[in-house]
Amino acid sequence: MGFFGFSDFERILDRATSDELLEPDLSLNTELCDILRQREVKAGQALNAIKRKISQRKPMITLLALNVLEMCVSNCGPYFAREVASESFMQQMREWALPSSFSEQISYRLLELTQNWAVGFKGDANYQNMFDTYNQMRMEGM
Repeated sequence: MGFFGFSDFERILDRATSDELLEPDLSLNTELCDILRQREVKAGQALNAIKRKISQRKPMITLLALNVLEMCVSNCGPYFAREVASESFMQQMREWALPSSFSEQISYRLLELTQNWAVGFKGDANYQNMFDTYNQMRMEGM
């Protein structure tokens, strides 16, 4: 531990979400996961950095940031996934998925992630917000 810090995480995240990329860079995404798994960056700080990328409203950057988010939830364990499962972040996911927020492609991707998490973490009380948000989105016709 101690080789990376938050500025390193942000620097790698910038590269992993560059609008010059045509597809996700798996090696950069893996580096980000490694930093999180080693707890060299606080989960909340990492999530806030990813949220800033999603919020830039540049379609390619947003899609790449969502890919980073998905990979981190899948590969970084409860340390990061529980941060994503917070009520405030899941409500942000719901708001981003509204048709007025992003393109149809990005809204679909947000819905897909929410559904995958709701199914994947179903029954685990630590992730109830994921399931609740997914159900709320379904009831709203998203």
